[in-house]
Amino acid sequence: MKWYTAYLHRTEEILACGTAQQVAEALGMKMGSFYTAVSRSRAWKNRRYDFVIEEISEDEFKKEYAS
Repeated sequence: MKWYTAYLHRTEEILACGTAQQVAEALGMKMGSFYTAVSRSRAWKNRRYDFVIEEISEDEFKKEYAS
């Protein structure tokens, strides 16, 4: 399972973190736009957001983040 953290490029302020769907909703994006933004960020072409992607286990997610 992938865990995404979105940062504002200019200030490095954390905007959202969570699954792809959670972060996309927090940023007001549709899923296609979110994945495009992530791809462009990884290619250093996105000037608005930076994304960090971590691989976490579902057990870790359920234990720490699921309610």
